[in-house]
Amino acid sequence: MPRMTLDALQEGMVLAKPVTNTNGVVMLPEGAVLTHSMIRKMRDMDVEYASIKGEPADSASMDQVIADLNRRFEKVERAPHMETIKRLVREHLEGLYG
Repeated sequence: MPRMTLDALQEGMVLAKPVTNTNGVVMLPEGAVLTHSMIRKMRDMDVEYASIKGEPADSASMDQVIADLNRRFEKVERAPHMETIKRLVREHLEGLYG
């Protein structure tokens, strides 16, 4: 079940988990079939992600993504603030793969 940004959502996708607002109120239930209107409303309510049923197409494993992150930072991670940036990116990626 991929967790996707709103920009990646498409009409006809099915929610794997309910979409809630910041107060925990369910806006859309699990199993809802997305429409353009629903996606627009989620955007208007500042929802960032939605969990979609199915397997992500051509997605890399968490291990592959972290290895790529390490490779990209290997020449600069000793530079000021780069360790912090790398840690923040890693935390974000771990949240996406959560």
